[in-house]
Amino acid sequence: MHRESDLLFALLALHHALAPREAVLGSIAVWLADSTQPLPEHLAAAASLSRRRRKAIEALLDAALEEAAGDAARALSQTQVDPALARELVELRLPPHLQVPLLAAAERAPGTTAADGTRYRLGTEIGRGGLGRVVEAQDSRLGREVAIKLVIAAAPEHVSGRFEREARLTARLDHPHVVPVHDFGAMTADGTRQLFLCMKRIHGRDLGSLVDLIAKEDPAALDAWSRARLLGVFQDICLGVAYAHSKDVIHRDLKPSNVMIGEFGETLVVDWGLAKVLGETEPVEVSRALQRITTTARHAQEPELPVGEVLPRAPTLVSAAARPKPPLSHHDATVVPGRTRPASTSLTLEGDILGTPAYMPPEQASGRIAEMDARSDIWSLGAILYELLTLGPPFAATTLEEVMAKVKEGKVEPPSSRAAHRQAARTGKPHPFLAPVPAELDAIVARAMGLRRESRYASALDLHRDVQLFLEGVKERERSEREAREFAETGQRELAAFRALGEKFNLARETSKRVERELHAAATAEARRPAWDAEDEVHRLESQRIDAFTRANAAFSAALARRPDSREALDGKCDLFIERYLDAERRRDRSEMQMQWNVLGQYDLDGRARARLQAPGKLTLRAFRYTCDCLKPVKKKGWGAAHVEDERIAFEDGVGQPRLKPPPDSSVVPRIAFRPKGARWGHRHDCPREEVKGIGITIARFEEKDRRFVAVSETLIGKTPLAGAELARGSYRCVLIPSAASGLAPAVVPVKIDRGGKWEQDVRLYAIDDIPAGHLYVPGGPFASGPQAGDPGMTGDVFMRRDAVTCREYLDYVNDLCAEGRLAEARSRLPRGTDRPYFVEEKKKGKVRFRLPDRKEDPQLAWEDTWPACAMSWHDALAWCAWESARTGVVVSIPSGHEFEKASRGVDGRAFPFGDHGDMAFSNVSRGSRGVMGPAPVGTAPADISVYGVRDLAGNMKTWCLDCNVDPKRPARGTRGGAWSMGVESGHSAEVGGLPSTGRRWFIGFRTVVRPQAWE
Repeated sequence: MHRESDLLFALLALHHALAPREAVLGSIAVWLADSTQPLPEHLAAAASLSRRRRKAIEALLDAALEEAAGDAARALSQTQVDPALARELVELRLPPHLQVPLLAAAERAPGTTAADGTRYRLGTEIGRGGLGRVVEAQDSRLGREVAIKLVIAAAPEHVSGRFEREARLTARLDHPHVVPVHDFGAMTADGTRQLFLCMKRIHGRDLGSLVDLIAKEDPAALDAWSRARLLGVFQDICLGVAYAHSKDVIHRDLKPSNVMIGEFGETLVVDWGLAKVLGETEPVEVSRALQRITTTARHAQEPELPVGEVLPRAPTLVSAAARPKPPLSHHDATVVPGRTRPASTSLTLEGDILGTPAYMPPEQASGRIAEMDARSDIWSLGAILYELLTLGPPFAATTLEEVMAKVKEGKVEPPSSRAAHRQAARTGKPHPFLAPVPAELDAIVARAMGLRRESRYASALDLHRDVQLFLEGVKERERSEREAREFAETGQRELAAFRALGEKFNLARETSKRVERELHAAATAEARRPAWDAEDEVHRLESQRIDAFTRANAAFSAALARRPDSREALDGKCDLFIERYLDAERRRDRSEMQMQWNVLGQYDLDGRARARLQAPGKLTLRAFRYTCDCLKPVKKKGWGAAHVEDERIAFEDGVGQPRLKPPPDSSVVPRIAFRPKGARWGHRHDCPREEVKGIGITIARFEEKDRRFVAVSETLIGKTPLAGAELARGSYRCVLIPSAASGLAPAVVPVKIDRGGKWEQDVRLYAIDDIPAGHLYVPGGPFASGPQAGDPGMTGDVFMRRDAVTCREYLDYVNDLCAEGRLAEARSRLPRGTDRPYFVEEKKKGKVRFRLPDRKEDPQLAWEDTWPACAMSWHDALAWCAWESARTGVVVSIPSGHEFEKASRGVDGRAFPFGDHGDMAFSNVSRGSRGVMGPAPVGTAPADISVYGVRDLAGNMKTWCLDCNVDPKRPARGTRGGAWSMGVESGHSAEVGGLPSTGRRWFIGFRTVVRPQAWE
């Protein structure tokens, strides 16, 4: 008996490093093969466990069982299991009663599907079968649309094993013409725990539906498709099947409805539920099901059909009962001159799709399931090719039994004869797709659909090759070359249109955003019309761009169908998919990038196109220092620097008017006023500077590990000036390390190397004493800005405070005001809620002082010295900066939005300071890893640190920014950063909030910056 507690014993031993991974996996494999001995005994022998270690594991097991109230399955689901380990264990063929809690445990790990299914937001049902259904869904983590296949809760236990088998089998087929699998596991849907399979959501139609449209002479289909293009699709199918065969996988249910044509012309073989790995033992339930097909079909009785009608094409073995949704593999009726019959003939077997007689090879139809191999799929490919040539399945019959009999007999009417008969039966003009079928194609179909397996093609590649040879026939070479050239020229014109429309689309999208941004929140429908028009223009251009891509892709495909070695068409295809790759890269959609890369590889025969995408870039760094002392703290009595809060923006009635053009002297940032008059601090543009040579430069590449960007393989790349150092494209962290004798501080300089690009930067180095205590140097320069990191940003040098201003530091400020006799001002600056200030006022010996509240005085928010200060207004933050400026002799301010964003994300456009994946484990946000919702001492989240070393930018406390969040709307001011009371998304580096400058919130504080440039 395979007990959950035994498996838990081994996993706890691995998790607590009490047994090596190899010993755990090996002992589990032996235990699954022979359960007569408990797993702990196997593990003890394999890992040479000492008595002390074994007792420690048993203690851990007892604690886990006690926490789960003795329920071993529950305890197993609550432990921590690495998803990769879970997949390895599943591949060892764990029994279903062990798989479910194991997968649930793996889902608890970061990066897997949440146990409650929150990663995937389920939408409309796409299709349904007897034991499962497919729904469209949204992957909230990657922001993409996917398709989710679910097993219904009431399905028999063996179905879980079959479903898992389908997932594992499909996942191993990584090919552009096989539908990709993204994820597999269990989720809660419809209130029950269900296994799911996450796949690419294909927008398009299946090949069978396309053939029906062509048969019905749909104008759009006839305009977009030709026989040559259909043969190109068939070749793609052959390539996908050939790849599966190279992995010893046979499909066993190939038919037009199991081939999807995407809206951009992609060809994908889908529905591998009946597939088999050759050489592996067939699961009993699948073997029995397939063995019974022939028997079930032989005894199925069909009602008589009216004269002139035929059996619907591709009768599918599904439940015969009426269903509210179409089956997962659905095929319409064969089109007969003057009549159609869309009903479907069905047979029942446990509610599963088990095969389609019209495309079923003779050995399968005869019940010889054990004889099925790759050549069985070749027969089905021949049947698909037959349909593409004749617009109908290979066998016309009036009953299902007759179809099965003809399949087993193996006599196939040549496609040329069937097409000619169908053409002759038509009235009106001839059908373009029923043109005479060449004898070469008749021969290809006859060989593919041979009765004996030995007479068929040996491989799908051989079938593909013969179709290719036909397309390249000597008699038609000259015509093919001419047509290929013409199609390639058409494709190049459409490619140019696609690119031009892309530029227009991007411009229109930015215009639409700007128009929407400028609208007043209470705008009337008439006032919103410009925004609607701008949005409609975006949709129109997007539609035109898709059409241009489709036409270009079709033209290049047609050219390649005539001349597969056409350099113009291959280059055009490469250019098209490079554009698609770059689109996905701009969206940071890694899965789509991988798909386009794989598709590109089909046409980039010499590797030139992929080399363009992998082209290295060059890095140039120079170092400079100022030779003046403009950053020396001012020690003069009475010196001060404070922001003047009159922005001089054009307003009407005190409300910002976005449509009102500001006067030339207006400013969205408050200016600085110095005292005494004429005082200054900071470097001016004409300050003398000199180049610093010989500064050592280390470099480390950022790689993603455990959902975070980590700088790895740090090495010395050279010394300043560094000129044209070649680097692979990617994101890097450079550190300029001056000698101790120079008195200069090190500088962290992140760089992003684009393909074939150049990163050139002059880095200003500052003396150690020039950088205020507690501040970090963020060098100025360009960075990727905005929600999609697609906007160019630019900042100057800035020294940013490592941590937010703390409660103790803010308390010192208000008490200093008290000491100066400015009690009224001190009271006005106190952090406060809607009804009261948060600091406690005390009077001792005639002097008023303030202190932080304790838990008894403020149980909701018991303040701590090291918390970031909060609940003060934007004006309060500037007042603290003025106080700090007077104390330190430098100009202290709060960051602009761009300064904050760059300090958070560096230059590579990452979404968060720690990488692209927002996770509650990395920052202090609502429902975060601390388990307590509230502020935390600064620096509590060690992962929430930027490349420059600035902390708590993605959580804990938002910060006021100097500039407006929506320019130039007064009195709103911008806020940035994550907060303890908000979700992970609030910590996105480009997330911008806003609040009236007088507003106070207990999730908004501030941090300071010192800008070395003088305020002109």
